[in-house]
Amino acid sequence: MTSYWPRGGLAPPSGLTLVSMLAPAAVAFVAVAVVTGLMVAVVPRVVEQFDAASRQLPWLTRAVIALSDFLAAWGWAVALLLALAALGFGRGLRWPPFRARVDAMLLRLPVVGRLWRDAQAAALARTLATMVAARLPLLEGLRLAAQTAANTLHRHALAQVAQGVREGGSMAGALAQAGLFPPLLVAMAASGEASGQLGPLLESAADALDRTFETAAATALALLEPTIIVVMGGIVALIILSILLPILQLQTLVGA
Repeated sequence: MTSYWPRGGLAPPSGLTLVSMLAPAAVAFVAVAVVTGLMVAVVPRVVEQFDAASRQLPWLTRAVIALSDFLAAWGWAVALLLALAALGFGRGLRWPPFRARVDAMLLRLPVVGRLWRDAQAAALARTLATMVAARLPLLEGLRLAAQTAANTLHRHALAQVAQGVREGGSMAGALAQAGLFPPLLVAMAASGEASGQLGPLLESAADALDRTFETAAATALALLEPTIIVVMGGIVALIILSILLPILQLQTLVGA
């Protein structure tokens, strides 16, 4: 049931998880394509019928027309800037100070931060459980977990935990002092060190964190798709309303 490699790195998503991730992405792509098509191809052809009207167009219609004209004239520049920004962001992640800031920002995000923290904690617990079961040194497990940690802050925290254990302290105390690991992992590590069952309890902690991660990720993905549909539906409704308002305005004038 686990989605992690025993060595500490995140494994590729399962087929079900991959499909769950692709569905909201496909919905978002189609929605953005539809909105872009409306703004670039449909809106200019419809609103040009109102150019000869003597009355001022509603503010919503004027705003949509302005945005449509901008996208038609400078859409290529916007796409180019987005591509360059994505390329620059990817290259910036290779710079350690920038990567550390991004990792810290990810951990502060309301939902993503907790998922990321639980994923790293589960990977750490499983790595250490594997090392303990193989009767290998705990410090070697901490070193390996630090090398495979995807988050820079976790990597530094694990190095500090290893230093604390090397100096004779408890691993649970060092994990608690780092402040980046969930209380469940700290409690299981403390119980394991006290009872001499560190390996099995770390394995149990990894399983529990895996279940928490999978449940939270499934819930977030389930809520993401309808959220995208509602947001994009609202945008399409505004575009349609901006077209209907001048029509209703003209009908009112003709009726008068």
